Amino acid sequence: MMRSFIAVLALIWAASGAVAQSPLEAHIGHRLEGSGEWRTPNPDYNEADPDSPSEYGVNFHWGPGRAHVEGELVGITADGRQAYYWTILIVHNPVTDRVITQQIGSDGAYGVGDSPTRAEALRPGEVETVDMMFHGANGQVRYVRHESVFPEPGLEQTNVYERDATGAWVRQRAWTWRRVPVGGVSP
Repeated sequence: MMRSFIAVLALIWAASGAVAQSPLEAHIGHRLEGSGEWRTPNPDYNEADPDSPSEYGVNFHWGPGRAHVEGELVGITADGRQAYYWTILIVHNPVTDRVITQQIGSDGAYGVGDSPTRAEALRPGEVETVDMMFHGANGQVRYVRHESVFPEPGLEQTNVYERDATGAWVRQRAWTWRRVPVGGVSP
């Protein structure tokens, strides 16, 4: 009897066209919408230096089998050249029900952190916090916190903190990321 009931529910659900979201898709799908590409101005841009990035970009996309999300963070010069800085890997751990974020730097640095899995995308004004431990290529360890809020679709504001000697979080940077339109250029 119970099997029949479950089978009928499954048929109704399948007929409705509903598609189950994976935990990772529900958690990070908002970053993959549209082009999946985001840009932010470089506050340290030096116009006199042709190699100075005028902005930073990150492009998020699904990895093979939609089992993880990949991202590449680059610096973009005024003439469009790109310098690679970080590869980002994001995966859902079904055992801990947490989302793991890893970053691998072009210099061999490695960062890893996690956050609770959300059942749905952040709503405007909600904050996502990811605490990470970075192992620098120079052998130093840093603790970094990213706090992101999405005030409206296509806009992300991120504050980046590092721990000081007393263990307090000290803000290092504030970024405003904007989604690049599909087939478009940075706003």
